[in-house]
Amino acid sequence: MGLSSDGILIWGIAYDDEDFQFEYDYEKDEELSERHPGIEFGIHCSYDYPMRYVAPSDFVVRAYRGTPRSCQELFFALERGDQDAWRDQLHAAVLDAGLEWREPELTLISVLG
Repeated sequence: MGLSSDGILIWGIAYDDEDFQFEYDYEKDEELSERHPGIEFGIHCSYDYPMRYVAPSDFVVRAYRGTPRSCQELFFALERGDQDAWRDQLHAAVLDAGLEWREPELTLISVLG
């Protein structure tokens, strides 16, 4: 049996292992998501070595197990400037999670598992 991975394209903030180490806590992510509707708190890299990302749910495209997914709607939304309406909410969510704020950007990440 082989391994599979999910490709994840986000407009948001992806942290890596140089930023911090953390224990993945599904319940904490659920609490944060409830306090910040429309914001996704997720992991990338792997479930054994998780790294954090935070992004508005509307700006996350996930290709499960390598299944092709169109990114066209995300690109159209970015062209229209839709992300500007989410910047303040994303900022508040990042600070509430105890993370360092940085400018969101279009980032390709993946998770193995």
